[in-house]
Amino acid sequence: MEYARKIGLVVDFSPENLLELEYADGSSGWTSSVVRGVPWTVGHSKVLCDFHALDDLCVDLVLSSDYLFNMDVFTKHADGFFYIDSEEDAVRFLASVSSIVP
Repeated sequence: MEYARKIGLVVDFSPENLLELEYADGSSGWTSSVVRGVPWTVGHSKVLCDFHALDDLCVDLVLSSDYLFNMDVFTKHADGFFYIDSEEDAVRFLASVSSIVP
């Protein structure tokens, strides 16, 4: 959420606004903060989104299934997806992406 503060967004750390999440391995954890009503553009569509922060992620952003399906992302933006067929390819891809993110 450091970036959110840097660009002037309000970061909410109130416990009542945090979410409990279940991870793919079945464990769970809590978000650490939320920024509400952030303009987000996908293709030619702009929507307002709430961004919940998770500590210690290996990626910068995780999109919810609700968002992906409500915005019909898989159909409308299929050209932006690709298949990674091995863990080695995934690690290589994530390393290349993280090296270009400011």
